[in-house]
Amino acid sequence: MRILVCDDEQRYCQKINEYILANFDENSEGVIETFNSAKELVSFCLKNEPDILFLDIELGDMNGIELAKYLRSEFPALIIVYITNHPDYVFSCFETEPLNFLRKPIDKIEFNKTFQRIIKKYTEIHKCIPIKWQNDSVNLEIKDICYIEGYNRHLVFHLYNGESYEIVGKIDEMYKFLKIHGFIKSHQGFVVNMLHIKDFGESEIRMKNGASVLMSVRKRLKTKEAYSDYINRRFK
Repeated sequence: MRILVCDDEQRYCQKINEYILANFDENSEGVIETFNSAKELVSFCLKNEPDILFLDIELGDMNGIELAKYLRSEFPALIIVYITNHPDYVFSCFETEPLNFLRKPIDKIEFNKTFQRIIKKYTEIHKCIPIKWQNDSVNLEIKDICYIEGYNRHLVFHLYNGESYEIVGKIDEMYKFLKIHGFIKSHQGFVVNMLHIKDFGESEIRMKNGASVLMSVRKRLKTKEAYSDYINRRFK
């Protein structure tokens, strides 16, 4: 678990670092990195995938919301918590799907509540599904699955990074297993991870990695409603 803290005021980086460590126990596996500028943060993220980010909205060298939009496009599963002095920013942040907002000065009790939500969310995101692949067993992280294609009792797992795995299986059975993890069946032969949806066309779903997935006319309304509910739940 890689936790990043970015605030141009060092005292807030130190305070958040302190609060995080106070929530760790002997079984916690986490690395904390602190940054005082957007440039430093981006440079680090290009080499190391982040899991959790505490981000100041008003950074000196870049607007935190714009920075979060960029990081969200690169790392869809990133858990973002904003740090701010101004509650007026809340409504302009929805596009980046933050888990929460922490007001300065940061209240320790509120931080602890937020951190417990983070751990719960992190655990959900990083669950794995075991599959048989070329006479071997592979654990796919559910967050990495972009969509699944089913045909003739075969399933093709299309990952966000472009890799794919094909196994024997039934699309309906896989959907029953994955729907509690934010997947929706958009077509008779496709199951989509809503984490990676960018937007909708008339008969397709456009994914954040550039892929397109079929959406049947019959399932169009249900798919869009499910996605709307999914986005609303991510803000709670």
